[in-house]
Amino acid sequence: MNIQENVPLSAHSTMQLGGPARYLADIASRNDLTEALTWAAQKQLPVMMIGTGSNIIWGDKGFAGLVLVNKITGFEIQDIDASSKYLIVGGGENWDSVVARAVEPVRHRALVAHSRHGWRCACSEHRCLWRSTV
Repeated sequence: MNIQENVPLSAHSTMQLGGPARYLADIASRNDLTEALTWAAQKQLPVMMIGTGSNIIWGDKGFAGLVLVNKITGFEIQDIDASSKYLIVGGGENWDSVVARAVEPVRHRALVAHSRHGWRCACSEHRCLWRSTV
């Protein structure tokens, strides 16, 4: 894990506003998180964890502590029973991508069901176009 100093927070906001973070670190694992929190506690710094910055408007003064950028990825679907699934997702995953991957199995089951009843589907990576063949 690399802790950077005086990083412009404008690079971590979709509004591209804000002063510097005193310290900033990308967090890609639980070990990174533990190490960063221990480091900040030893220096008695406030800590803030962010994602992509889509809901943040930083002040011009920035943040006088450690900003953790959540880059923890992972996507796993576990079967609980015949009709239930459990989804485990890393906090640094892109939300739109998570939703697309989560509904993919449902979309393919729907394709099989509807194709028997006069529907055709042209699927790409990001969308499914349904057309009636009747």
